Amino acid sequence: MVSLNLSECTISYKVRQDVEFPRVVKNVSLTVNHPKCANIATAYAYLFTRAACRGEFHYVLDHELDELAEFSTTLFDHNGNLRSDFIEHEHHRGTGVWGREIDKGVLVYITDVTVEEKYRRAGVGAWALRKFLGSKYVGPEDCVIVWPFPSPSARRASAKVKLTMDDVIAFYRKNGFRRIGRTVFFGYSPDAKHLSRSLAIGDDAESNEIYTNRPALEPVDDTDGPFRFEERAKKERERYKKMYPLHYAINENGTAEGSPDLVAMIRSLYTTNPEILRSRDEEGWTPLHIAAKQFEVDATRALLELPSPGPREDLTDRCNSAGVTPVEICERTLRSSSELGHMMDVRVPQSERVLATAFLLHSAAGEDVGGLSEADYVTVKKWGCTCNRCRDGWLSPRMTRRLEVEIDLAIDHIRNHLTFSPWSNHTVLSSADIEALGLNYIPMNLWPRITRGCCEGYLQLLDTIRTILQDPSQPLSSAHVLKRAGSSIEKYLTVTGPQAILYAFDAITDPNNHVDAEFNIVTMRNEETSNPVSVIVREEFKGGAIPECINDEKIDLVRFKLGINDRMMWGPYYPLIELLETRRLMEDAARRMDSDADADEEMDEDEDSEEDMDEDDDDHGEEDDEQGMSDDDDDDGWVQDD
Repeated sequence: MVSLNLSECTISYKVRQDVEFPRVVKNVSLTVNHPKCANIATAYAYLFTRAACRGEFHYVLDHELDELAEFSTTLFDHNGNLRSDFIEHEHHRGTGVWGREIDKGVLVYITDVTVEEKYRRAGVGAWALRKFLGSKYVGPEDCVIVWPFPSPSARRASAKVKLTMDDVIAFYRKNGFRRIGRTVFFGYSPDAKHLSRSLAIGDDAESNEIYTNRPALEPVDDTDGPFRFEERAKKERERYKKMYPLHYAINENGTAEGSPDLVAMIRSLYTTNPEILRSRDEEGWTPLHIAAKQFEVDATRALLELPSPGPREDLTDRCNSAGVTPVEICERTLRSSSELGHMMDVRVPQSERVLATAFLLHSAAGEDVGGLSEADYVTVKKWGCTCNRCRDGWLSPRMTRRLEVEIDLAIDHIRNHLTFSPWSNHTVLSSADIEALGLNYIPMNLWPRITRGCCEGYLQLLDTIRTILQDPSQPLSSAHVLKRAGSSIEKYLTVTGPQAILYAFDAITDPNNHVDAEFNIVTMRNEETSNPVSVIVREEFKGGAIPECINDEKIDLVRFKLGINDRMMWGPYYPLIELLETRRLMEDAARRMDSDADADEEMDEDEDSEEDMDEDDDDHGEEDDEQGMSDDDDDDGWVQDD
């Protein structure tokens, strides 16, 4: 270790906007320099503006790094809001110091803090981290998160590596970071009054990883090529199969070569060796956990049918590396599947096998299944419904109400225009009138045929859709709407043709009308939304009379089920002159963004005086004293490897 006078050090920052997602992602690099030895430390971080993601938070981070993809899906929903489990759940919330404040501001994710080896344990890393946390790149409402050791094999690391992991965690904890829930992630709040800032290090929660007891993996040299890794993986499978034959058979879904019939195997083991039915592997998983995770419905049913004491007792067990019960691991896997479909723009209903497994687990655990039979449960849940009240499994009560209000406003708007207009039934409307009435979801090639009579027919169509929405027993589809509307919309149909109903569906489900910036229609978190529909439904939703559902946010699913193919061009349509003006404004905005990016990429040199350094040392020394730590514990030199 080389002795350094930190007051002589300077920090330079370099900021770059992401090429693919410039409005969402910025990369910040930090370099610590010394007059006698340049570049003694570096740090890297991502800055995410979640409001600009518009529901694609997982998609954006998945395009950056695998590490960021796992980080985003573990902690956040697709809007970038912290999952409710880490706020409300008695176990998963950990110390409970983190809440909805994480959803505000910019999300800062530190990927790497590195100090040159000969300068380690001299306080350089802690000094650089504190400078970054106090810089202009971390705002007062931002949240800084770090994954101290993101190696995928960390849980099976050697004793030496695990000691290193403990050192890295101690470094971040000493600098004000506290665990989020019981995950492997740690957060920091710039707000000195935040609950995490007053939580003593010794009172911080432990990760669920404490239940992991797997042997260390044999090290593999990258130069050995892929065959060496395949050989190790094969040995691992053979070892696991030999030690945990039932776990292995369930995990392979009964399809692996030589795998016996699962139901017969479970019943045989109950007679000959019942202890295996509740045994744990090195991750703490029981056979019931494995069956729940793999949606192995026959194995799940067979295990739950066994008399007590037996596998049923494992329904409440969470002594495993994920800290989850069989019900929770089943629901998390379901959620991951749904979110992956959303991210990949693939909408496929959940299979009967998957939902039947979930039903068995929820019922056996005594949880509410809405009074549904297994068959009804499968029908209701196939599109992810969590409220048990979605129409046909996909149209939630809150989404229904939102569509009703959207139609109410549209009908009132059109009627007001028609009441004070001089048009006759055969008057052809101008482009400006069509836009003002909100009829610009009809393709522009049909505009020369739109008359007052067509508008009257469109009003009748909207009223028919509203009537159907108010009756949960009626299906919402083009065919049913057409049947219910009858001849009342004939003048509208004459103009618009076979896709007439879809144009109305497009208007009331326009995603731009359903998603406000920084506004979540499920939780109504943004009190200052200007969206008129949101303003109306916000108070209704607050009362709790209309239940929440995961489908409340899935306007893309609603459009898909209504027959709107979002890969095609849909409204609203605008005349060419307006499109050219819009294009000009977008180009101006892009030029300003490029200009800002160029300015950010300039190097910012921060010269820190010796007086400032003394103040920092005094301030952080007081924090260390409060937490019972000394400067000798400053383990700042460890690198976070991807």
